[in-house]
Amino acid sequence: MSRFIVSNSGLKQFFSGCPAKWTFYKKYSLAVPPKPLAFGIAVHEAVEEGLSQPHYEDPYVYEIASKMLRVLKNRGYKIIDREINHLAPLTKDIWVAGRIDLVAELDGLPVLVDWKTAARNWSKIKTEDGEVHFPQDETIQGTIYTTPPPRASAWSDDLHYIVVPRNGVSKIHKYHRNEEDVQNLIRLATLMKDASDRGWFPKMKGYQCLKCDWKDACWQTKNWERHYVERK
Repeated sequence: MSRFIVSNSGLKQFFSGCPAKWTFYKKYSLAVPPKPLAFGIAVHEAVEEGLSQPHYEDPYVYEIASKMLRVLKNRGYKIIDREINHLAPLTKDIWVAGRIDLVAELDGLPVLVDWKTAARNWSKIKTEDGEVHFPQDETIQGTIYTTPPPRASAWSDDLHYIVVPRNGVSKIHKYHRNEEDVQNLIRLATLMKDASDRGWFPKMKGYQCLKCDWKDACWQTKNWERHYVERK
């Protein structure tokens, strides 16, 4: 039986309200990435290069990348490895995949790190009881990344999101793997696998088509191919 692979971005496409988005997402990339995505990619590359390029097209790239590197240094993170292609079994026939920005050591323990660029700091929700929640902390990405890969002697249960906004100070949000989230991810991935096995990806046409990245491919508009690049 071939393994079915899910990712954070793929699951978001499938559960976006229009399951058909995933069929386009798995086949194509956008020829011109959205500006926020392009900016995030440029920042990641600048961090990876250690700010080796004297000039960047967008001056904010250097500023944000510098902030990221300062957070690592000031908070005591020691880099073990960078840009890890993560592939791990979730069930006997479902695997999870992702690309982890850093594996680091903090206070003598391993931790996974994911960079997040943003216009501003993540929004919080305060309940009537006074509890403060940051919804983006409780993401399926954390469960995916902390799923141990095969033959791993040790794998961190903790993922740290380092959020570096253009406006505001840098923040570190921590996710710890737990069984409830694992079971939730299994249910999500199983629903997606079942749809794939059956070939059931209905198009939920309507208002959301207006801002959909895949509308040209979906509608087969004139010269739609120029908007996309086939994934290899």
